[in-house]
Amino acid sequence: MELYRYNEVTDYGDEDNILEDPIAKVILLRFDVIRETNCCYVIKGYPKDRYISKCQHGKRYAYTTKEMALKSFGIRNIRRINILKDQLERTNKAREIYKNKKDELLAL
Repeated sequence: MELYRYNEVTDYGDEDNILEDPIAKVILLRFDVIRETNCCYVIKGYPKDRYISKCQHGKRYAYTTKEMALKSFGIRNIRRINILKDQLERTNKAREIYKNKKDELLAL
């Protein structure tokens, strides 16, 4: 039996190690189930094995179907975008404080 997970990777160049514009790619990871219990699947992981709940509701590291894995990938990316937007907004506010209050900040 296999479990599935989609991940995004960035390709920075070709085989000759010549840097090009980074290209985002979506890859499908396949995990062989090495053991199964009543409640979970066990897949080989680094540095230790991962236990994946058989209850497929909610988030999991890997899924029994490609469709569920792809849906999870979409949800993870939306979360990631929201986190990065929030970080960018806070960084821009800090940058404005830096620009407008350099002297006050140095006096602290």
